[in-house]
Order: sequence, then C-alpha cells, then structure tokens
Amino acid sequence: MNNRERGRAIIFNNRVFSSALDLPIRHGTDNDRDTLVTQLSKLGFSVSSYNDPTLKKIKTELKKVSEEDHSNRDTLMIVVLSHGGPETLCAQDMTYSPELLWSNFYDHNCPTLAKKPRLFFIQACQGKKSTWELL
Repeated sequence: MNNRERGRAIIFNNRVFSSALDLPIRHGTDNDRDTLVTQLSKLGFSVSSYNDPTLKKIKTELKKVSEEDHSNRDTLMIVVLSHGGPETLCAQDMTYSPELLWSNFYDHNCPTLAKKPRLFFIQACQGKKSTWELL
C-alpha cells in the first residue's frame, strides 16, 4: 500500500424500502453506516455514503466510480447494508444480483484498479425473520 490515498469506499445503506417489496425497516443500519464512515475515514479512505438508493442510483454511482482514476489509490471498497436473499440484494425499489456490484470493476472495465484489491462487504438481512427466528 504505497499510494497517496488508501482507497475509495462506497456505502449503499438501505433502511426503508418500496411498499412493493414488502420489507421491514432495517433499524440500526444508520448506526452501522455512521461507524463505517468514521472508521474508514480514519484509515484514509475517501468515503461516499448513499441512503436508500434506488437500483438506478446504485448503477449510476458504481459506473461513475469505475470511471474514476484509481492510480493513486491502494484499493476500492464497496459496502452494502440492506435486505437480501439467496443470490439477491435489495435496492430501495427492487432486487438485483450481487454481481452488479463488481462487474464494473473487472480489470478491462477499470484498468486503474488492475492488480489492486477490490473489497466487497455485504450485510444483508434475509427477509422478515429476526436472527433468533432463523436459528
């Protein structure tokens, strides 16, 4: 990690969802987002956080970040705080495949991240049941 910037971190924080998805509010997710922003900033990351983004917003931001010059950064981190299920994540308005998160960052799409770590963290509640009900 020899670059001037530690890296770029993007946080997609979904707390409230469209009524069409019929999902509960994710209480506590704003605390998680705030903690991540604080700690990643202390580690030298340039952090952007988006609250309750639609799928269109997620796609737009991922595309913009993939087009940035990452030459002076050590890494890229994408964090999703949301609901999800087997092979799906939830934006504010609809579900999407987790592959959407990293598809813009393959070497041929984002050459300035070539040979650099790209980190993807997903914290996704699965449906309406609490953790205790799932155990």
